[in-house]
Amino acid sequence: ADVLERLKININLKPDGVANSIEKNNFAFMFAPNYHLTMKYVAPIRKKIGSRTIFNLLGPLSSPANVKRQVVGVFAKKWLLPFANALKNLKSEHAWIVHSEDGLDEISPFTITNVVELKDGNINEIKIDPRKIGIKFNNYDNLKGQDPDYNASKIIDIFSGAKNEFSDAVCLNSAAALIVCNKIKKFEEAYEFSRKHLESGKALTHLKKIQTF
Repeated sequence: ADVLERLKININLKPDGVANSIEKNNFAFMFAPNYHLTMKYVAPIRKKIGSRTIFNLLGPLSSPANVKRQVVGVFAKKWLLPFANALKNLKSEHAWIVHSEDGLDEISPFTITNVVELKDGNINEIKIDPRKIGIKFNNYDNLKGQDPDYNASKIIDIFSGAKNEFSDAVCLNSAAALIVCNKIKKFEEAYEFSRKHLESGKALTHLKKIQTF
């Protein structure tokens, strides 16, 4: 939320504004405290605890959008299958639940990522190896974020076509989204599509459109 604010994106849209933004921009941010009022009271306690709790898992499961297709990261490999079963119970149509072997709750550009796929009620396991699609950057430290201003500047760089660990990570995870949305079937093709889209500058143009909404 802090990063989106730095990018001049409205993070406090009400439900009708969210629906309008999705229809016009194919994008909207739903700030949890505005939709799950009890989170306002839980958030300070979570900060004091200072470690992961069940709320790290409940957030994606309690989306007010009630989405049926999504890519979700979990903070430990042991939660991949339970999370898939939870989404199955919620009638999700197609989802990827991901955790990388270097500890990321997303598809990593550095090492193998374990994926549990839920599709049409069936659950299976997949492994994504970035080396097999030609990703060569390998400095983990270059993917670490900093303060909101720094992170926002990196997003601008990515949308401007920069080739680095950040854009690799974005393309990998965008590829997963394209697959669960049934836009592209093969992961490598989805990755290349994402890469070309970033390099085209269309993402940056779209960001500017969202900033004026």
